[in-house]
Amino acid sequence: MALHSAAAAAALSALLMLSFSGLTLSDTTPSTPVSPSAACNATTDPTFCRSVLPPRGKGDLYKYGRFSVAESLAGARMFAALVDRYLARHRHLSSSAIGALRDCQLMADLNVDFLTAAGATIKTTDTLLDPQADDVHTLLSAILTNQQTCFDGLQAASGSWSDRGGLDAPIANGTKLYSLSLSLFTRAWVPTAKPAHSHKGGSNDPHHGHGHGHAVVGQGFVAVNMTFRNTAGPAKHQAVAFRSGADLSAYYGCSFEAYQDTLYTHSLRQFYRGCDIYGTVDYVFGNAAVVFQGCTFYSRLPMQGQCNTVTAQGRSDPNQNTGTSIQGCSLVAAPELAANTAFTTLSYLGRPWKNFSRTVVMESYVGALVDPSGWMPWSGDFALSTLYYAEYNNTGPGADTSRRVAWPGFHVLGDGTDAGNFTVSSMVLGENWLPQTGVPFTSGLIP
Repeated sequence: MALHSAAAAAALSALLMLSFSGLTLSDTTPSTPVSPSAACNATTDPTFCRSVLPPRGKGDLYKYGRFSVAESLAGARMFAALVDRYLARHRHLSSSAIGALRDCQLMADLNVDFLTAAGATIKTTDTLLDPQADDVHTLLSAILTNQQTCFDGLQAASGSWSDRGGLDAPIANGTKLYSLSLSLFTRAWVPTAKPAHSHKGGSNDPHHGHGHGHAVVGQGFVAVNMTFRNTAGPAKHQAVAFRSGADLSAYYGCSFEAYQDTLYTHSLRQFYRGCDIYGTVDYVFGNAAVVFQGCTFYSRLPMQGQCNTVTAQGRSDPNQNTGTSIQGCSLVAAPELAANTAFTTLSYLGRPWKNFSRTVVMESYVGALVDPSGWMPWSGDFALSTLYYAEYNNTGPGADTSRRVAWPGFHVLGDGTDAGNFTVSSMVLGENWLPQTGVPFTSGLIP
């Protein structure tokens, strides 16, 4: 995608400028006044950042962060209006193009809401404690995911729609602006944030999301003992059973049943307890901050020549607080896969859908179906050095890590310190909201 290569070129030129300027923020606090150029050095795209921040004077990171969020909100409103205009002319469009635009409309409206809420929270204070800091971090992470979803949907519909050129540039610009807001926010209000690495180029096929079953947005959604099923068989390719973009949502004793792309953990903070998930290719995918606890992942029989991949996590920006944590679960073969002798099916824990894909499998039972290499590449070396995949304290015949992939981004965790970052209390701040749902949970590592 041209979007990636342009960002990579901008990042490279910024790195060259940085090497000559010698300016860093490592010796300053967020409240220290610095030039806009210095404030931009620690962001994901310094060159773009300098084109956004006012060029003169000095300000602290809080001021620049607020300015960037306000710019993002203005841009989000303009983009939402643009999508509305495209939809108003939809008499000539195909049904797939209209569907993609309506999803963009939903994503754009959510982004206006999220940026309005984030801006209101950071407007009055330089000090944010959790859960407020995590709330804003979550919203600013989600606007990037929403933007990516709009882009991916338009890409998928592009074969039947030629007149969408007017949307590509605003989407690309919005993505850069939202990434900048997230970058500056994490520098100022999230003091433990590590410096971002520049984006690397690369493109990959989107999940087209054909045949969405149920979808939910909003806050505080709880589902208990429900089944979400997409009846399309393995030959239908993408067939989502359930898509969740609901913040602070919990699912207890539910069953999610399909083949490819079963459960779309789209965005925001989610928790699944005692659920069954059935699928083949990338059957848990998306870019939420999500913990699965005491769940069973049943890999089914795919089409001959397909591989099973349990996860395809879609983190696209190094500052997003997102990732998939599988804790105290079982990853096993569904009966039809276990009984199949007609052909061999390779099964993996996951593969990287986006550049900064992040998935951890810990304290779980890994069945013999999982290939000794554990993880599957997406395409060539895409994301292998920028992803974060880890395993910790798993059991079962597929849990042996001695023959796992040798990617820079793969880790076998030796103690619970790093694994603790992917527990309910750290990953989704569950102690603040899960008690109200009535869904049982373990907040830390399993004793």
